[in-house]
Formats: sequence, structure tokens, C-alpha cells
Amino acid sequence: MSELNLETYLKKLKEILELETELCRQKEMQEKFKEYSYIPVEPVPLKNIATLGMISLGATWVLFDVFAFFMKYYKVAIGASVFTIVLLGFFIYLKVHEKTLSEKKRQDYEEYVEKYKTVKLLGEQGQRIRKNLESLYEQAGVFPRYRTLSAVHAICNYIESDRNTNISGAESVYKLYDQELKQGKIKDSESEITCDISTIDELKDYCSRITMRLDEIEESIG
Repeated sequence: MSELNLETYLKKLKEILELETELCRQKEMQEKFKEYSYIPVEPVPLKNIATLGMISLGATWVLFDVFAFFMKYYKVAIGASVFTIVLLGFFIYLKVHEKTLSEKKRQDYEEYVEKYKTVKLLGEQGQRIRKNLESLYEQAGVFPRYRTLSAVHAICNYIESDRNTNISGAESVYKLYDQELKQGKIKDSESEITCDISTIDELKDYCSRITMRLDEIEESIG
């Protein structure tokens, strides 16, 4: 930590503050979109009800029309024909309905898969953020007990307001933070983080922005 000058130290703290803030924001997003976090299950093909119906239709024709023809029961034959036509229309309807329902299930499945991939990407970004945070904290020499959003936020404020610009020693920013923490003057920065993302499309845009930002930070870390 003592090897860093104040400007470099503050820059790293700002990056840490940015990533810690994004982690808090992502917790809320994960909760908001948790319904899309389950592994998608491909829909099972529907049974071909219409085909079974056509078998019944053929049996009906044999039992009624053929029998009525040989027995010269013309009224029965006419009735059987009408029944067959109605039955045929019904099973055509079933076939169309079956196809429509299958297409709807497939469409819903594909839409869910896209949403699932986005939420999964959010989780992967969280892992990248934590890894980068660990590197930045180490490079800045921040002790583990101060590796919180509230602590980093307070320390940044001390330096930027010139209240304390010592990053090491007995009267460092850490000493001031410990004093104010005991006095109850440190605000809970995490509770102030809000997230206005409410749709999957907005989440996709967010993930794209964060991916680019993480690439930049990782390149600077080296």
C-alpha cells in the first residue's frame, strides 16, 4: 500500500467502489429475475390426438355406412355419413389446435431460454467482478476488514474532501474510519444502492455495458 502514490491509490479505490456498487445492484437483479434462473426444460411433444381420431373415424365409417349400405338402411347410412363429417371436422380442429399449442409451447420455451441465458450471464459477471475486486484490493493493499462498500466509500470521501490523505501510518484514513465507525457516523452505503432495471431487454443492455467495463478493468489490472 505504501508503494502507491495517493492518485493511484484513489483511482484503484474508485474502481473498487464501482465494482462493489455493481455487486449490490446485481443482488437485486438476481432476485428480481429469479424466475428465469431455472435450467430450461424442452417441452415434450404432444400426443397426436388427431391421428387416433382418424382411426375412430375409419371404424365408424365401417360400422355404420358399410353395414347400412348392405342392409339398405338408407336413413342409417345418411346419419352415419353426417356423423362422420362432423367427426372429421372435429378432429381437423383438434389437429389445428394441437399444432397451435405445440408452436406456442416451443415459442415460450425459446423465449425462456433467451431470458435464462441473460440471467446466467449476470451470474457469470458477478464471479468476474469478485475476482477483479480481489485483485484490486490486493493491489491497493486494503486490509480484509475494510473490504466493504461502506468502508471504501468513506475512505474515498476522506481523501477527496482532504479530511485525511494519509494512506498509511498511525493517523491514516483507516484510523479515521475506525473512529467514525465506533461513533456510528458511517452510513450504510449498500442500502442506498437502487436498481431501475425491470425488463429482460434492459438487463441485456446492462450486461453488455458491464461486460465492456469489466474488459477495461481487467486490461488495466494486467
